[in-house]
Amino acid sequence: MCPWTEGRRYDTRQQFDVHGCSRIGKRVLASVKRVRYVMYHSSHTYLAFVLILMVSSRPATAGSPGVENFEAFVGPIAQEAIRSGPIAGLTVGISRAGRQVFIKGYGLADLENGVAASADTVYSFKSITKSFTAAAILQLREQHKLDLDEKLGHLLPDLPAHWRLITIRQLLTHTAGLPNYGVELFRENIGKDITTAEWVRSMADQPLLFEPGAGWSYSNLGYDILGLIIEKLSGTSYADYVSSHFVTPSGLEHTRVLDREAIIPHRARSYTLDSTQTFVNARSWGTYGIPAGALGGTVADLLKWEYSLKQATALALDAKRLMETPAQLSTGIELDYGFGTRLGMIGPHRIVAHSGDGEGWTSAAVRIDDADLVVVVLTNTESYARHAQVIACAIARRILSISDPVINDLALTSAEQAGFAGKYGNGLELLSQNGVLFAQLWPGGPRNRLLYQGKGTFVLDSARDMMLNIQRDQRGANWVVVRAGGVFAFAAAHERENP
Repeated sequence: MCPWTEGRRYDTRQQFDVHGCSRIGKRVLASVKRVRYVMYHSSHTYLAFVLILMVSSRPATAGSPGVENFEAFVGPIAQEAIRSGPIAGLTVGISRAGRQVFIKGYGLADLENGVAASADTVYSFKSITKSFTAAAILQLREQHKLDLDEKLGHLLPDLPAHWRLITIRQLLTHTAGLPNYGVELFRENIGKDITTAEWVRSMADQPLLFEPGAGWSYSNLGYDILGLIIEKLSGTSYADYVSSHFVTPSGLEHTRVLDREAIIPHRARSYTLDSTQTFVNARSWGTYGIPAGALGGTVADLLKWEYSLKQATALALDAKRLMETPAQLSTGIELDYGFGTRLGMIGPHRIVAHSGDGEGWTSAAVRIDDADLVVVVLTNTESYARHAQVIACAIARRILSISDPVINDLALTSAEQAGFAGKYGNGLELLSQNGVLFAQLWPGGPRNRLLYQGKGTFVLDSARDMMLNIQRDQRGANWVVVRAGGVFAFAAAHERENP
């Protein structure tokens, strides 16, 4: 449900080649550049993150907003993603100053029936849903029904005792210490129709990963709990609250909870890739986790949603600022994750991003307020090499005429190597070998050479928009903060220093 955190699950009963032809076991022949979409799968959390596509920047076609020849540079980026991901289909949308100036589909929304992706194609939003959940919590705050620093035990007294001292703010920023969906429980319940409350109860015996407020670990479970709070304080279902408070007021014509049984016009089918890079039908995860990632709709809907957030029409201005404020850990580290929102920079421009993945879908909405720009990309394939966030950031760079940064390869001293190397949280390990530092992004995975930029900053040699920055907190503990395309991906503390 988020682009860095979900495990991949799929059904291999039907497979397709890149042209949509049904053929079991056919290997897709695609030229993939030196990038990888890699995943860490541990007993505590699913952690996956995108290694960004290496695309040299070209200036956008000159012209006033709305009359640029967007197809001239969007088309090649989209087609390259489809070819080398591979991706079955995607839709791209661009707005300038709130006006939708470009929406177009590429590839296929349905491989079996040869249905083309289009502006009308309905996709899952996955963890972009979290921006709606966060906005709902902030509305309830505006109505004085809750306080962000209120303890969960006051609102949901039936929660496990070790969860009750967690605050709402900590749930919103993934600093609560809650685990992500447990591996065995996930396998046991996948595809089942259970309520959010039942799902939360099934994880009641899960211990905290760290003291609330002292660390960062992505947790869909935390957003499911926020959904229970929304339902209790509003007296209505999560779906009804989102519909009446956001969908209808913002004119999001096709946004809804994507019920598996409902007949939804223009809904795409979703796919994953097997070990031979062949398309297979993605498997549904069931009906739980709705507040964490079950909404869906069209690209046009998300362009409207992002504009309503920018203009503070969905929320009051102070709530918008809270949503986009970096998280502060009790150990002094500031992380570019707000309330359901990833933050970062593209060149001189501040990024506000929402993104997600899972069940064969990837999604991204990149908003750059000082340029009055929103780029939305929705895809129907969980590709190893192409994620909606990758594509959206590449398009934004083209529109803003931002060149790729100069990459250095500075020498590391022995002391620096020793200080940086070690095992970090979320499965990340930095290893020193023959004077060179490598990143092993998940246990047993390949070693990726790191290029040192100085001042504790590295880029991956194989994916140079993937940046690792090593920081120290107030206790002197090392943290690795990972950014992809300038956008915050995740953070991990050194294991021996993990709070």
